[in-house]
Amino acid sequence: MASHFVLDTALLDRLIRPGSRIFDAMMARGRHVLHFARRGCSVYGNDRNKHMVGLVRAELRKEGLKAKLLSRDVTNLKGVKDNYFDSVICMYSSLGCIP
Repeated sequence: MASHFVLDTALLDRLIRPGSRIFDAMMARGRHVLHFARRGCSVYGNDRNKHMVGLVRAELRKEGLKAKLLSRDVTNLKGVKDNYFDSVICMYSSLGCIP
């Protein structure tokens, strides 16, 4: 497992309590979506790349976990509820992908 994932989840685990509503705005491979679903959070994950969404969906199914997955451009999140989530995350270099 990537060392930065171990470090940032240690920090996030202190800030995000089980049962929280989390939105991972640019989930990529979904490591954080899976991590917080395992911790009992209500997780929404988003990635513009539909292939990534499919990979995450398959992993959730394999582990018997649930999360709502979207494939939207992060600059246009129509339909995502305002003021609904306890935490929104966008990890690593994801922000550099926004034009």
